[in-house]
Amino acid sequence: MKIASSMNIAANDAKLWVHPTNRNQSSDPIVQLGRYWYSTGASQQYIHFKTNIPIKTNIMYHIQFEGYNYGNGLPVDLIFTGYTYGTWDYPYNHTAIDYTGGLQQDGVYASQDGYVVLRVKTTSTYYLGFIINAMFPCPNGRWHAFSILEPRFSSAETTEEF
Repeated sequence: MKIASSMNIAANDAKLWVHPTNRNQSSDPIVQLGRYWYSTGASQQYIHFKTNIPIKTNIMYHIQFEGYNYGNGLPVDLIFTGYTYGTWDYPYNHTAIDYTGGLQQDGVYASQDGYVVLRVKTTSTYYLGFIINAMFPCPNGRWHAFSILEPRFSSAETTEEF
């Protein structure tokens, strides 16, 4: 596992790169970790995270957000899972579970240029901090080097979509 350096996701060129490092042990799961934080006085926000997981590539993913949302006083514990089935134009069999309410799932969709986008919402981004753990538990995509290509913020669900 490699831990990426911290970065502020509000930056225009923000990219989060996390890379698998163990390519020799095929039975060991590979967990990739990166850090994000954001602080502002804003109220409800939607955040769209464009990933580097291409559509139609048979990659099965498990992505977890963990952290703390000081603005609403809740922990962050949110998981997205899904599959980019080889012939479908959208993420297949996707599920999201929010355990605590600090960051809530609000959907998964395909960007216009063919990548998985995770959409979350929060009632406060005031000192919101979290890490993103990525795991590709099945053979397809096992060595995928996960990254968030770009985050986008909006006050409404469908504005600022990729």
